[in-house]
Amino acid sequence: MRVFIAADMEGITGVVHWPQPTTGGRELGDDENQRQQMTADLNAVIKGARSAGATEFVILDFHGSSPPRPNLRLKDIDPETKLLSGHGHFGLTQDVLEDGYDVMFIVGMHAMDGVADGILSHNFTSTFKEIYLNGLRIGETGYFALWAGIHNIPLAFLSGDDAACEEAKELVPDIVTTSTKKGITHGFALLYPEAQVRADLERGAAEAISNVGQVKPLEMAGPVEVKIVMGGGRETIKADACAMFPWVERLSGTSIGFSVDTVGDALITMRTLHLLAESQRSR
Repeated sequence: MRVFIAADMEGITGVVHWPQPTTGGRELGDDENQRQQMTADLNAVIKGARSAGATEFVILDFHGSSPPRPNLRLKDIDPETKLLSGHGHFGLTQDVLEDGYDVMFIVGMHAMDGVADGILSHNFTSTFKEIYLNGLRIGETGYFALWAGIHNIPLAFLSGDDAACEEAKELVPDIVTTSTKKGITHGFALLYPEAQVRADLERGAAEAISNVGQVKPLEMAGPVEVKIVMGGGRETIKADACAMFPWVERLSGTSIGFSVDTVGDALITMRTLHLLAESQRSR
């Protein structure tokens, strides 16, 4: 059984505030700790999944792995696991899920932007505050679940804070989740003991592999109406840039919309517009 693992850092054991999973963590000299925590969480998940019959693992470092300090290093992760690493825009020019997988896991996820008790809740960056596909509001978990669904791959496991786990269950009712912490505010959390979390991750991953046949891929029929509300400052400028395309409708000063035939087109277009809007942050 082939397992595709999307790995983020905000939902990893011990991470509670922004300097930790960003370049600020490097400035504080704390980034090595977060990388070790991320690696340990992933290795626990892989160990559990393998014990239940999974045979092959590929990790996508979704948190970004640009030089000079990648989040994950081959020498530290499970020795039989492959790693997708580097600064690329997956899902746009290359769809890595086309290689064929039986199940998707997400490790270290956070809730969508605006969740009060979601630790470091956001959507990709703060540039997109709200994303709706046919009225369904999604964050990064929804993005991955729908992307996997295009390929008939179920999202069977997710780890992160309590809010991220609840978001996943609303999208995929039969998913197995493991909470690494309980968010109290955006940057304040109750952290669970590391040994307990790692044991829970291992147990949850094994359960997910055992139950994978009961989890339905998340699908959405076309056509797909997309609405995006900008955030993170300079919202009208970001909307200005996206609305230059004739197929993008300006819904308000800070929001845009468009319609496409399939959910795959919706996800690709959304990610493309995100890159454009993100380029306007400092202009």
